[in-house]
Amino acid sequence: MNWYKLSKYAKAYKVFKLGVLMKNMVWQKIDTLDVALIIISMTVILSMSFCSKLFWMRSSQPTNKHSRKKQKKWQNNQNTVLQYLLMGRQLTMPLFVMTLVSTWYGGIFGVTQIAFEHGVYNFITQGFFWYLAYIVFALCFAKKIHEMKVYSLSEMIGQLFGAKSAKLTAVLLFIKTLPISYAIGLGLFLQTMFDIPLMNGIFISCGTVAIFGCFGGIRGVVLRDVVQFTLMYVAVISVVVCSIWKFGGLGFLKTNLPDSYFSLNGQHDYKITILWLFIAFSSTLVSPVFYQRCLAAKNGKVARTGILISTCFWFIFDICTTLGGMYAKAIMPEAESTNGYLLYGLEILPSGFRGIFIAGIVATVLSTLDAFTFSSSTLLSYDLFRIHFRNPRIETIIRTIATILTSAITAGLAISFNGRIEDAWLMLELYAGATIMMPIIWKRFFIKTIIRDWQYVSCCLLSIIIIAATHSFINISSFYLASIAVISSLGVFSYHNSYHNDQGQKS
Repeated sequence: MNWYKLSKYAKAYKVFKLGVLMKNMVWQKIDTLDVALIIISMTVILSMSFCSKLFWMRSSQPTNKHSRKKQKKWQNNQNTVLQYLLMGRQLTMPLFVMTLVSTWYGGIFGVTQIAFEHGVYNFITQGFFWYLAYIVFALCFAKKIHEMKVYSLSEMIGQLFGAKSAKLTAVLLFIKTLPISYAIGLGLFLQTMFDIPLMNGIFISCGTVAIFGCFGGIRGVVLRDVVQFTLMYVAVISVVVCSIWKFGGLGFLKTNLPDSYFSLNGQHDYKITILWLFIAFSSTLVSPVFYQRCLAAKNGKVARTGILISTCFWFIFDICTTLGGMYAKAIMPEAESTNGYLLYGLEILPSGFRGIFIAGIVATVLSTLDAFTFSSSTLLSYDLFRIHFRNPRIETIIRTIATILTSAITAGLAISFNGRIEDAWLMLELYAGATIMMPIIWKRFFIKTIIRDWQYVSCCLLSIIIIAATHSFINISSFYLASIAVISSLGVFSYHNSYHNDQGQKS
């Protein structure tokens, strides 16, 4: 989740005061069939968690009487870190695509708000620029990441640079991966639907995900994503199909929307538009969610091809959300941009599809909140505090504590940041992007260069200091300054190390 989408949620916290009136407007559109479909959808998602748990329990049982003596060893094998974090590296192509697609697009309220306010600009900044990042990641990184046979991004950094680098990276990634914005997004949705305080909505969201996270490791996440993938696509596609059927195609939109809605940069300066390209790359290249799925893939081909196929699905999703937001603006121009898409969908969809639409909206946010919570909790239980016990039950308890602690920190930060969340998250995104992305790119394209452990740490600390010192008065330009400083430092260190190696060989 990037800083701009989160800023939209932060501003929404101030303006999204819908109250009882909005609650009545929403529920007047929902009938018994819709409620039944919502309940069924959420029940199926929850059942996937128990299915993954049953699979885990069944796998730990001996297959015949001759294997009973080996039951303890079998249990330990099934509860290894590899199974918990990476599904034994057996993630097939369909599962890879569905889990990656669903876990990466949780900011549906943010992107539909941008489409409602700016039109095609949303597709360029939230779609096209990101496709470039995905393609680069697939062609240049995915296969090599899989071949490294590590368990996480921070462990990969440890292999490339050193143990201290791995720990620092884990800390930065834990802060970056905390799904604060998704907790706010789902909390706002619950506030709209049930007229409850935002704080309660956030607690319910994080609590639900904490329960999910206690079952089955990444296998549970993947199984839930299969259901959520289906729901989210049925939801957004049905809105577009129904809109075209009722109102017409692009001609209707051009007639009822300003020309700026069809401009590539909307009403923004081109510098702001291009900035999204850098945000897309910094978010994608240092995302633990991407790395985790590439490492869990059955082979390197699944990882690389799976990302390319996922990009096609993201293209479809972005087209639907952009058109949906634009139709919402054309039909309901006085609606709040933060909830215009939701109200529009409930207005035009027939009975039954409204229930699936709501379930799809929830699934879109919930899948990402779920996946990022899992990634953050594994950064705690594996990367930062790597403690392995011989008793699998104790390991399960440690992982459960990490999941609950991650959810509690997420909920607390989402509530406490309040109106200041935009600046807080922007700075965190800058830290992770400038500090981690540049060394990864450097090591990928300058493989023979040597960067030592303390040099990586020095580059990271330099980046953090620059951002902290300049962020308050030059804002996003801090990212460029920090990136230039890190690249320059890496170049100097590489030259220095190569020079001394050559001198040592001559002597």
